[in-house]
Amino acid sequence: MDKLVKVLARLGFWPYIALFTVAAIIISEFLIVIQSYWLTGGFFDKNLLIVGFITPAVDAFVVFFISAFLIRYLVQTQNNLESVKNELTQSNKALKEAYAQISLEKVNSELYFNMAGSMLVVLNPDGTIAHLNQRALDILEVKADDAIGKNWFFLCLPPDEAKEVHKFFEIMLCGETDEIEYHENSIVTSSGKKRLIAWHNSYFKDEKGKIFQTLSSGEDITEIRAYKNELEQKVEQEIQKRNAQEKILIQQSKLASMGEMVGAIAHQWRQPLTALGMFVQDVEEAYVHEELDKNYIDKFVRESMDQILSMSNTIDDFMNFLKPGSEYEDFDVKENINNVLKLFENNLKKHGIDVRIHMAKSPVIIYGLHSQFSHVVQNIISNSIDAIAEHKNTIHQPCIIISIEKTEDKTTIVILDNGKGMNKADIERIFEPYFTTKEKGIGTGIGMYMSKMIIENNFNGIIDVSNAENGLQTIITLVERGNY
Repeated sequence: MDKLVKVLARLGFWPYIALFTVAAIIISEFLIVIQSYWLTGGFFDKNLLIVGFITPAVDAFVVFFISAFLIRYLVQTQNNLESVKNELTQSNKALKEAYAQISLEKVNSELYFNMAGSMLVVLNPDGTIAHLNQRALDILEVKADDAIGKNWFFLCLPPDEAKEVHKFFEIMLCGETDEIEYHENSIVTSSGKKRLIAWHNSYFKDEKGKIFQTLSSGEDITEIRAYKNELEQKVEQEIQKRNAQEKILIQQSKLASMGEMVGAIAHQWRQPLTALGMFVQDVEEAYVHEELDKNYIDKFVRESMDQILSMSNTIDDFMNFLKPGSEYEDFDVKENINNVLKLFENNLKKHGIDVRIHMAKSPVIIYGLHSQFSHVVQNIISNSIDAIAEHKNTIHQPCIIISIEKTEDKTTIVILDNGKGMNKADIERIFEPYFTTKEKGIGTGIGMYMSKMIIENNFNGIIDVSNAENGLQTIITLVERGNY
């Protein structure tokens, strides 16, 4: 009964209309029967009874059946409507929640967008500005309403760069060139200030892979780049100053050793000068004894010229050593060392020092400033001679052994003497500027320092000094030109 009441309540007035219709039909048919009875004078016909009572009952049954079908249909329709209504209510609720969530996310994203410390610029494919964060607005010195929808390239870029950058942007969108993840370009603020920005780019693409928006994150590097350029200029100036100072030190080192060289030259010249003096005196004796003839004169000229040529070669060797040399070139290591040894030839003989060079038959060629390499060898040989001379009485067979070895990637030159070596503390300081173990006024202390600078800076090599058996060992390692 309760269910029927609920159904009727949901259907409203429709069931009552159906019942009223059935009742009206029955009453109408019954009245027709009564009227007929009355008009026939009380005659009650059986057929009339069937017509009067059974027919209304059938009609009522048909009407009731149709009404029941319609009621059931209406009930189902009402249920469907209620279900649709509920679904619509739920959908509307979900839409409201989604809208609220989207609004919240939009607010949050806008907040994050503006909290970013970098410029954030969103561009449409036509180059118009879709969005700018607060940092971008601050740097550009514009308001959002004055920038959104405007062409980025012609609004914010210098006129001399705008067309070129815009053209490249269009080419990139068409896929005719690779996407650029990083680039730098200038922008112009509304007040006319020019700023250099470093951009990191990302791209939004549709299902077909076509770019429909770009997002660029920019850092203002104007001050950083200006500082970097200034620093590079200062570094370059310092390098130039250092190179100039090194050249001066090299020349000073050479000049400091000129006393030694002049002494060596004087010693080398003493013998040919003595010979020339004897030749001249002999001419006088030959004249007195009437021995001057063509053969005598030819011999005198030949022997005199040999001595003069020897002296001239000594001068040439000395001048080649002092020549600054400013061009890098390939040169023979052994030949370079032999030229240095010529300067010490008499000094080596004086102290009975035997010099031996060990190397492969084929020449060893290195690349660099030959005069500077000569200076390094001269410093090492000079120190070896001094060390051997200092301990000459305790050295049985004074010698300097030079080994030259070449591999695929490096050249190694080892200069070993038997001059008793050095104490460990002095070896640790040997490459310090102005450090010397020699007496005051004899050693300058810049020879080995400059040798280290030359090998490391101009030959990309390494120079190392250590004690070996009965002497000092200097190892020079030079990297092949193709390996640096």
